Amino acid sequence: MSYILEALKKSESERNQGRVPDLGQQVRMIHRRHRRGIPALGWLAIALTLNALVLGVLFWPDSGLLRTTVVPDPAPAQHQANMSSVSSTPSPAADSATATEAVPQGGTGAGAQPVTEAPGEIAEATGDLDGAGVVVLDTLDEAPTVIVPTVRPANPDGSDDAYSPAPWEGRVPHLVELPMAFQRQVPDLVFNSHVYSSRPSARSVMINNRYLRMGDTLGPLRIENITEDGVELSMDGQRFRVGVVRDWSSPR
Repeated sequence: MSYILEALKKSESERNQGRVPDLGQQVRMIHRRHRRGIPALGWLAIALTLNALVLGVLFWPDSGLLRTTVVPDPAPAQHQANMSSVSSTPSPAADSATATEAVPQGGTGAGAQPVTEAPGEIAEATGDLDGAGVVVLDTLDEAPTVIVPTVRPANPDGSDDAYSPAPWEGRVPHLVELPMAFQRQVPDLVFNSHVYSSRPSARSVMINNRYLRMGDTLGPLRIENITEDGVELSMDGQRFRVGVVRDWSSPR
């Protein structure tokens, strides 16, 4: 009887293989035991220890990895050699003193002539500085270029010989107040600098990279007057003023 029951259970288990387990079927789950590895703190401690060992080997004072060799500076010895060579070279003062002693004492009379040395003898007495080991440094730097405006000479009587503009009655209009046809005839004006002074001869203005004074011309324009805040110009008998704060662009 037991053999029959075991055979039935075996056949039932073989039939149930490959089926999805239902709620009535008991399923045995086997959990494998995980092996515990080295924790993260352990790896961090190992890395810090290795880093400390490497730094200790590299930067230890007695280690031969960073051993430095001190090279003596040859500058003091070279300087002493140069000084000795300069001292051994005869100086022009000593040569002139020797030449003066060579003159006879009776040379102070009327027939005595001054002793002069030729430039070649002076060069031989001083010697070649390059051959003596002396380094000559050229300390002459090129002077910076300074642009200084020309100042017209003043009259002997102290009066100012500045340009006298033609008399104009009333208020001088601004260029934008004139008709559009006249504005189109005025070229573009770029004000680079503006200098105003109480002396009319010292006033100046730079327009389109040209240095101008009162009375100078710029194309069809003439500089009539330079004021504190602008310039008064004239063209075809019409006088007008332009401010130097903003450049002028002719309308097209």
